[in-house]
Amino acid sequence: MGGDILLRTGQIADAEPCAKICFEAFEEVAKEHNFPTDMPTREITSKIFTFMISQPGYYSVIAEKDGKIIGSNFLDGRDTTAGIGPLSVEPNEQNKGVGRLLMQDAVDHALEKNFQGIRLVTATFHNRAVGLYSKIGFIVREQLSAVHGSPIERDIPECHVRRAVFADLEECNKVCLRVHGYDRGSELRDSISRGKAVVVGREGRISGYSTGVSYAGHSAAVTNQDLKALISAAPSFGIGFLLPMRNNEVLHWCLDNGLRLVRPMTLMSMGPYTEPKGPFLPSILY
Repeated sequence: MGGDILLRTGQIADAEPCAKICFEAFEEVAKEHNFPTDMPTREITSKIFTFMISQPGYYSVIAEKDGKIIGSNFLDGRDTTAGIGPLSVEPNEQNKGVGRLLMQDAVDHALEKNFQGIRLVTATFHNRAVGLYSKIGFIVREQLSAVHGSPIERDIPECHVRRAVFADLEECNKVCLRVHGYDRGSELRDSISRGKAVVVGREGRISGYSTGVSYAGHSAAVTNQDLKALISAAPSFGIGFLLPMRNNEVLHWCLDNGLRLVRPMTLMSMGPYTEPKGPFLPSILY
């Protein structure tokens, strides 16, 4: 690889240089394939990296060469299933094995911590990334599309959406368990504490929740009506949210309401995987 690569744990001071590398690397790949980038601005990317490095429950790994940061990777370990990403390598150092080292390090960390499984989401058009993850042992599980557009802001019959409170945790976890076979209670608790989570109810009972209809958030629901209500209530979508393409009902409804598909994405996993048994929106990590 032309020089020794040092892997180490991330520190707050690494957020800015790592964010710069990620923004430039993602932008280059997106332009190469004529798609919009996943990272909206350098400033927002920097905030995301600062959050991940400082947030308890996250694991970060930094790659250095000759004392200079050339890449990074992250693992969200707040719940029983780990989510990996974003993995990024400085453009001039790509295709030299750095990405594989960073991904294998995060996978090894997850295996050491005995997570139930490991998941990630990657751009479908980024063939090198999909190929690398497949070689490491990840399996394609779900084809997604990043959906974007103006907020829908319309009522869905019999569905009421409100801000989530800590007393909702148990019922929300039951919904996630019903859909995925496990809950994401720690992530949900964090979202409630930041005032980001919402729940949808029908007939006085919680029938779905969302930590944010965006790349960073995930949603789970009992029915498609509940999922539509969560999407409708979102004040914005950031740079988009991830929708499983096989959910034709919600896909067509989104298109009918003026939303558009902006980029194809792929959900991959390693280890035990339970096929979802209800409507959901994954986050960029899983």
